[in-house]
Amino acid sequence: MMTAYVDIAQGEVLTMDPERIKALRKSLGFTQPEFADALGVTHRTITHWESDTPGRAPKGPALILLHMLERHPKRMKEVLDLSEVVRQEQEDDDEKGRRR
Repeated sequence: MMTAYVDIAQGEVLTMDPERIKALRKSLGFTQPEFADALGVTHRTITHWESDTPGRAPKGPALILLHMLERHPKRMKEVLDLSEVVRQEQEDDDEKGRRR
């Protein structure tokens, strides 16, 4: 069962079936855990999305982000890679703070 949203700007219904999610993830070169981390969801969430677990389809901001990734993969991959750099810097700062 897929959740669908209407993209008001484009006048289209947004959906994302499990095969498309998996193909998108692989095309971006992510493993499931890496993709989950980049999107800010759990590995289990990605597993649910890719296996069509009832009631667990992406929706809301996650569904919109998946469509942005699909439409603009290079730009969005750069954003996700940058967010990983920022996240790592924050973790490093937190670690330094704990050592003080």
